Amino acid sequence: MSDPKAEPSAIQASTAERTPLTLLRDTEQTLRLKTLSGVSALVPPALSPYLRRASAQADTSLAELAQVDLSQIDAQVLQPARLRVGLGFVGLGAMLLAMLLVYTTLFHPELDASERLHAYWHLYIAFVSLGIAGLLLWFRESAR
Repeated sequence: MSDPKAEPSAIQASTAERTPLTLLRDTEQTLRLKTLSGVSALVPPALSPYLRRASAQADTSLAELAQVDLSQIDAQVLQPARLRVGLGFVGLGAMLLAMLLVYTTLFHPELDASERLHAYWHLYIAFVSLGIAGLLLWFRESAR
């Protein structure tokens, strides 16, 4: 019979060696396989190969992700990604504002500009806030 006091140290040792990305890979795989076995019984047989193929693709991509050494990633490497996220926020906010303008103009022509703003103020604030968040990301990156 094994010593119960020795088991926690073995568990701690095995988790100490695991990186966060390896832990993510293993946890996701465990959950995905359980879900896949439950769902595959419910879906039509023609969809089962697609589920298996998607699961295999997830295994491959998460295995590649687990190989990434997080200590090698610094602020300089992440700067282009941060700039793209900021650009996405600014672009999304601008596009949503334009869509809101088109919507209110086409479907509520009886309202003037101040009435439209009064009726849809919460959406204007949300969309402008997205743009401001993107600008703040840009300013943060330019200050580095």
